[in-house]
Amino acid sequence: MMTNASAPLIALVAGGTGGHIFPALAVASELMSRGYRALMLTDDRGEAYLRDQTDVPYTVLDAADPRGGTALALLALPSALLVARRALRDIQPAAAIGFGGYATLPVMLAARLQGLPTCLHEQNAVLGRVNRFMARFVDCVALTYEETGLVPASARSVCQVTGNPVRSGLLDLLKLDYQAPLQDGDINLLVIGGSQGAATFSNVVPAALWLLPTSQRQRIRLTMQCRPETLDQARAACAEAGIQADLATFFTDMPSRLKAAHLVIARSGASSVSELQISGRPGVFVPLPYAMDDHQTANARPIEDEGAGWLMLEDVFTAECLFALLNEVLGDPTKLSGAAVAMRTLARPEATNDVASLIEAQLTRHGHQSIEESKQAGSAADGHAFAAGGAV
Repeated sequence: MMTNASAPLIALVAGGTGGHIFPALAVASELMSRGYRALMLTDDRGEAYLRDQTDVPYTVLDAADPRGGTALALLALPSALLVARRALRDIQPAAAIGFGGYATLPVMLAARLQGLPTCLHEQNAVLGRVNRFMARFVDCVALTYEETGLVPASARSVCQVTGNPVRSGLLDLLKLDYQAPLQDGDINLLVIGGSQGAATFSNVVPAALWLLPTSQRQRIRLTMQCRPETLDQARAACAEAGIQADLATFFTDMPSRLKAAHLVIARSGASSVSELQISGRPGVFVPLPYAMDDHQTANARPIEDEGAGWLMLEDVFTAECLFALLNEVLGDPTKLSGAAVAMRTLARPEATNDVASLIEAQLTRHGHQSIEESKQAGSAADGHAFAAGGAV
């Protein structure tokens, strides 16, 4: 991906979870495709999601992710702010956009102090703590949900609903219609626990499948993400129940897994929800019970309201309750097809493009060159250099 060395550099900062990192990567790739330069800033946890990709350059910030809760994070903020200010002085970005997580706080504060155009993106249906604090100080805030909770009154005028950017490979699924399982055919069940897996799923899902009638259970083709400590236990449970299962701690080919899925069981983190909407796959959502401000329940509520999936809170996510739901929907494929259609209507496939355009608009508003002007300046500079070289 070629970019002009004189093109504006956009700094994208995200704390170290997949829910923050993946949308930032999607926007970075889009900006680079438009001719901008992009640099990801993250903490040591975020590096785990970035080191295996080669398209977007990144930098890991020291002191960007203090462990130990809010009190320690606030105590560490002055030193983290110094690190962030040095980093921005070194890279000289034209603008900065934050995607949440603690690493966003010092970088966006530093960007604001330096007078840079600033944007935030919120993936969840409830504004996260860092974004909640920073929203009143930035130029614009991109939201995923029309009804986003805990947005400060002073920031509402700079908010715009864009949706949640997803990895580019998933957008190809927009072209594919959902096909319900055929009578007596395989039933592809995909179970994903978010970026860190879910121990609860490893316990409940095999037990629920065991309760299905033998004729139905034999049709199940289970793909399940497990935490490392539950992998062997889940394999043993599936083998005992006679379930064909592909179990792993992480899947790198999620688009193809979603393409094949007839039903997905997942946490309702922002990325999982957005990816199911883009792929048009019905889902059973089990919100993480201790997620900040219960934002995962808020993420899944519109899906249940629109008939695009089913919401099961953790305290009722038992083998018996899941069996009852699976027995109902797997026995009536029209329910799966109806949910798939409703899920697709919730998708915002232009989210990546819209967030990138929002950043471009802020650059222009702050008097920066457009990318076309930057290209022209670069071409003119190359022409002058060639003329000078010919005269020597």
